[in-house]
Amino acid sequence: MKAPLSRLAYVMVFLTVMRLCLFYVTRPKGIPGLLERQHQIQEMEKRNTALAREIEQKRERINRLTGNAAEQEMESAIG
Repeated sequence: MKAPLSRLAYVMVFLTVMRLCLFYVTRPKGIPGLLERQHQIQEMEKRNTALAREIEQKRERINRLTGNAAEQEMESAIG
């Protein structure tokens, strides 16, 4: 009689733990939240790459203008 009751208790504890795990995994801050944050990180990394490229292009343009008076004149006439 003692063995079936202890086995039932172990099964109940196991099922309770599994339900809690399932609850924590499926709630908004669980797996779905993690996936959303990963997507946001990827988008920010893409934006960072684009901004770094833009900064480098502007640095090159500034260097070109700094070393070339004729190009500075053209730039001031256009802008």
